[in-house]
Amino acid sequence: MTKPNVLTQISEADVLRFHEMYEPQSSECWLWTGRVTMNGYGRMVLDTVQHSAHRVSYLIHHGSVNRDLVIDHLCRNRACVNPDHLEQVTQSINVRRGDICAQGRTGLCLKGHSVSGDNALTQGKRTPICRSCNRDYMREYMRNRRLAAAH
Repeated sequence: MTKPNVLTQISEADVLRFHEMYEPQSSECWLWTGRVTMNGYGRMVLDTVQHSAHRVSYLIHHGSVNRDLVIDHLCRNRACVNPDHLEQVTQSINVRRGDICAQGRTGLCLKGHSVSGDNALTQGKRTPICRSCNRDYMREYMRNRRLAAAH
């Protein structure tokens, strides 16, 4: 039995609102200017429910989003909502294409740090990640939480 699509339709008003919430870049990415998660993914509210902006873009431009598939950013830019940069794939394909797997193959993180020995952070059964980059990320995360709590 096939699961129903999460997003099946979108109003014309929401389509217009969507097109006001990104800026085309010289890289041809459409950079989301609305709310963005800590992981860099755009978010858009439709009928009081938050959805990933790239999934909304896929729905608008390709007509349907399958609940069993994920939307892969071919450009590797998580804030991009350009439908030409998005593809529906299985989770396993998305992971194989992703940055974490690239770290595992090369032994280097995206910033060039070695992901081995004391700088390799393992969480459960996941591929090791860069301890240095994770520490920087957590510092920024906590700083943002403190700033948000102060307001």
